[in-house]
Amino acid sequence: MTHSPVALRSRFRARTERLPDETDLLDHLGEGGAAWLDSPAGFVTAGVAASVAPTHAVATLRTVEPDPDAPAGVSARAVGALPFAGGGRLIVPASIVQRDEAGGVWRTVLEPAAVPADACRPIARRGPTSYRISQVSSTRAWEANVAAVLALVDAGALEKVVLAREIVVEADRPFDLRAALAVLRATQPGCVVYADHSFVGASPELLVRRTGADVTARPMAGTGAQAGELARSEKDGREHRFEGYTVAAANTGYYGGGMNMAPGADPSDGLLDVIFIENVSKARFIANLPKVFKGTHVELDSVEVHRAREVEISSDRPFDVYADGDPLTTLPATVRLVRGGLSILAPRA
Repeated sequence: MTHSPVALRSRFRARTERLPDETDLLDHLGEGGAAWLDSPAGFVTAGVAASVAPTHAVATLRTVEPDPDAPAGVSARAVGALPFAGGGRLIVPASIVQRDEAGGVWRTVLEPAAVPADACRPIARRGPTSYRISQVSSTRAWEANVAAVLALVDAGALEKVVLAREIVVEADRPFDLRAALAVLRATQPGCVVYADHSFVGASPELLVRRTGADVTARPMAGTGAQAGELARSEKDGREHRFEGYTVAAANTGYYGGGMNMAPGADPSDGLLDVIFIENVSKARFIANLPKVFKGTHVELDSVEVHRAREVEISSDRPFDVYADGDPLTTLPATVRLVRGGLSILAPRA
């Protein structure tokens, strides 16, 4: 897939200044802005320098002329909440105020801006004085979902589930975004508190973490109103990237003349054992090779074992796929386990 280049009317110029360390980030959250509070670090935004498609965000940020006096990691960003179905827009804010891990607070302003930060100053509002709360699902439905989820976990179809009960809160006045974020920040320690316009929440999950050039994300893999929908969800998956020697998807333990590649594989559990052998020196790889015949290689730090009903495998160069030594195809490839798909004639015990 190719994308046409972004047509930009002008370059953006960034101006960064230090703010007092005791600054409350929420005081700088603009009307309709975004917030990401991950104690002690975080940021809030105000105004709009540009609105871009996600595929154009990096190209747009590259047109920003940074402030030469800004410390590392303090710069323009593209922010927004994107739908699972794809599409959506990201905002490059006109102003972003962020607190770094050391406690320093910095404000970066981009010029020119489509909507300057000064035009998005928060409006002082009186909060609601009365509420009406109603639950969408009944207690009986909730208990049935809990039982269904426990059954899926016992069967190995799910590893982790976060159950939620939907409620509707109606108030006599609009909620104040900054007040809601302040309450979440005070009452949900250890959570990432976030907002994008009226989309507000707090999550204990690792949403995203950047270490140098590496980005780690562990959002929930699937969503659904009923427990059974989670097992059928197209998002019921995790992506793993690594450099190494091999990826094996096995329904039984042995192949290749006695190699016990997947010692924990159970042909009756409806799951594939997926083994990653990561990149190590050739000498170490050869020295560890005898462990494969004993099945003890899975105890090595360079080996990971996962379980799944279906595995999609791709690589950055052409790569052959083999089944017990016989060539089948080339990557990318999908390996899927069809439960009960093979009938075996066996003598009576």
